Amino acid sequence: MNTQYQAIETERQAIPYKRSLPDGEIRGVVLGVHGFASSKDSPTQRAVADAGVRQNLAVICFDFPAHGESSFGAGRSLNVPFRFYEDLQNRPVMQQTWDRPVLIVHGDQDEVVPYEDVVRFCSAHPTAELCTLYGAGHEFTEDGMNAAMRYAIQFWSSGTVHKP
Repeated sequence: MNTQYQAIETERQAIPYKRSLPDGEIRGVVLGVHGFASSKDSPTQRAVADAGVRQNLAVICFDFPAHGESSFGAGRSLNVPFRFYEDLQNRPVMQQTWDRPVLIVHGDQDEVVPYEDVVRFCSAHPTAELCTLYGAGHEFTEDGMNAAMRYAIQFWSSGTVHKP
């Protein structure tokens, strides 16, 4: 695996990212996305990169503004009011459709992102495949992470997941 750290420079800030490339031919790209309190170098993002590269996929993980090592807001606490979440429900991202399969792995006991919202989101998007980790919260345990990686590898290999 070839891992490179770079940044996208804009007028206002630098957006750091990590690119993990397989040694052989690249057959696709995975965008690793993380939440407010994480970073491109979190154990979750490392697991995604390792699993993706083994499948000959390039994996790119960003530290968006106010996340991880980004130059804007780095090291500061970020409080997101519930109104932001409510407003997001009415934005185009909730109505957008995709022509390619999308895998969403989510815990049914998530205390941050309600499971019912994820079910509703997936129901509205025919190409979204939801894999539920029963008993899992917002941060997966090692067993939960292993299950999520198994789902991801199946999905990357065949475009679908064979759920138990």
